[in-house]
Amino acid sequence: QPMRPEFGNFYGLEMLSGTVTLVSLHAAWCAYCRNQALHMNTMWKELQAAGFEVQFVTVNKDNAADQEYRNWMLFEHDDEGNQIFDELGNAIFRCTYPLFQDTPEDAVWAMHGGNKDDFYIYDEDGALALYLPAGGDISTRLSTTNGYSNLKSALLWVLTGVNPADEAGE
Repeated sequence: QPMRPEFGNFYGLEMLSGTVTLVSLHAAWCAYCRNQALHMNTMWKELQAAGFEVQFVTVNKDNAADQEYRNWMLFEHDDEGNQIFDELGNAIFRCTYPLFQDTPEDAVWAMHGGNKDDFYIYDEDGALALYLPAGGDISTRLSTTNGYSNLKSALLWVLTGVNPADEAGE
């Protein structure tokens, strides 16, 4: 995001070292993905407010690199497609956590072996703790109460080591 102080910096695994990290594979040309980003932003803020140190990262598909697509992923728009600004004239972000642009040279999607709408949760040591594929056994459709709860519970399990289902006596 051009407005972030880190814009233009090279990011490597050291940026995410020592924290639980959620990686999502999304495409900015996809309205569903843009909606997922909004819900992910809410979840990220909730977890931060609860005192959890967790990173969220979205990797935009290399064929969704057009600036117009990225603007749709980054910023809020009204029903007519106009970008929304606050009372001070600042653009309202949809996605305040890092959004990275994949390229054919970087091939982040290929390295993950994933597909659009997949989620990966890495533990503090950088090891893959959970892979949640789109359409898998666990719903991660964040626009639904169940999908939102499933992803948040998975993150809390990796963050705390406690399965929320076990705590609930399930």
